[in-house]
Amino acid sequence: MGVFSHIKERVNSPLWRFRFSAFALLLLLVLYLTNDFALLSIRQSALVVAVGIDAAEDGGVEVSLQIAVPEADDTAQKSHQETVSAKAGTVSAAIRLCGQACGWYPVTAFCSLIILGEETLQNNVMETLDFFIQDAKVEDAAKVAACQGKAKDIINSATPLDGVSSFAFEKIFSVNKNTISTVNPITVKEFAEGCFSQGETAYMPYIRKVPIEEKSISFREQPVPPKGVLYLPSYGSTPAEKPSQEESNEEKNGGGSSGGGSSSSGSSGGNASGGANAKAGESQTVGLYDASATLLFHKGKAVGLLDAPQSLTKSTLLLSGSQGVLPVFNVKEQGESVSYLLNVAKNQSSAKLSLKNGTPHLKIKMHLSVKTEDGGSFTNVQNANRKDFLSPAVKAAAEEQIQTYFAQMLTLCKESGCDAFGLHLQLYRKHPKHYERLKDRLFSELTVSYDIQVKELK
Repeated sequence: MGVFSHIKERVNSPLWRFRFSAFALLLLLVLYLTNDFALLSIRQSALVVAVGIDAAEDGGVEVSLQIAVPEADDTAQKSHQETVSAKAGTVSAAIRLCGQACGWYPVTAFCSLIILGEETLQNNVMETLDFFIQDAKVEDAAKVAACQGKAKDIINSATPLDGVSSFAFEKIFSVNKNTISTVNPITVKEFAEGCFSQGETAYMPYIRKVPIEEKSISFREQPVPPKGVLYLPSYGSTPAEKPSQEESNEEKNGGGSSGGGSSSSGSSGGNASGGANAKAGESQTVGLYDASATLLFHKGKAVGLLDAPQSLTKSTLLLSGSQGVLPVFNVKEQGESVSYLLNVAKNQSSAKLSLKNGTPHLKIKMHLSVKTEDGGSFTNVQNANRKDFLSPAVKAAAEEQIQTYFAQMLTLCKESGCDAFGLHLQLYRKHPKHYERLKDRLFSELTVSYDIQVKELK
């Protein structure tokens, strides 16, 4: 007992602790100076800032890695992008081929964006994204989005917003993160949580490139849905009048991919291409990006598409308490149809599920306090400088418009099988005894009531 007591006393002494800490620090210093902890040199690493994934012709995948290359001049630092592409059976194998092609080790820990090409949406996208989710190859805050056409063309494209296209998307998504907007950004982690929730439903922005010659993006432009994806236009043509999916894709492919000059040189193993893409703007088409459409996924497959007005309504519901703007169309004033832009100062919105005599009932509540931002004409001088003035015609048009968009989204959910309102999760939490009975026919038996109020901000 005396020996053990003596050892315990020595171990607990401050001098012994100091000696042990000094020895451990010296050992770590020796390891660092001799072998750099066996880490790769930063000069041997390629810092990947974005990943584009397309479906290959042979059934595999084509992965495009965007690498940010910093430059310095006499005035400031700037960056341009280099792109390396490879085709393989899996995402992991394609990334390794990219490393062989460029001589760098691809480091995806700093990747902020993953873009899925249109062809990948025909399959379960979770089979593609699981590499980044399970192996923690990217940070949880990395955004995920789908695009019209090929992701490689979006990755390679140039934009006046930034020298690196993924940095431009990061600006677009960050600005609209906590604001009512047509853009609904989502992270890889949030997308996976939605796919594995009770409703097995998730969403992501649907990007299309707008050539710089068009110079503008229309809020009411109807997007072209991917093949097999249901789209109910919020205005204009009915679903029966829209072009077929095959015609839409043939029209896009026949018009040529405006893509961003995906010129690449060099190869490795016959399946990788990469390295020296030209600097942004030299051999690439310049354009803007429109991410106002939202794709809905059910069980990992794209099943529905929301256009800009419907995406804005979804954002208003999800971000209760946030501020933003609300366009209102077709307001009848003095025999003419005019448009208004309302500034939403207060937003109290919810979609709550309840059971009435065993029948599921959804109550959608949206109370908006708004100011008139622009539009229309004032009928008298007293109202000319009143930004809080809201005419009965504008109020009625706004409430009818919001209710119409909600009804379209509910129809889309019923026909496609997705759950854009998170009702399955509410049913599971609040009424677990009825979950098994109603989970497969929730939307077919659902009754809906609306409490939509748009009022002046006092």
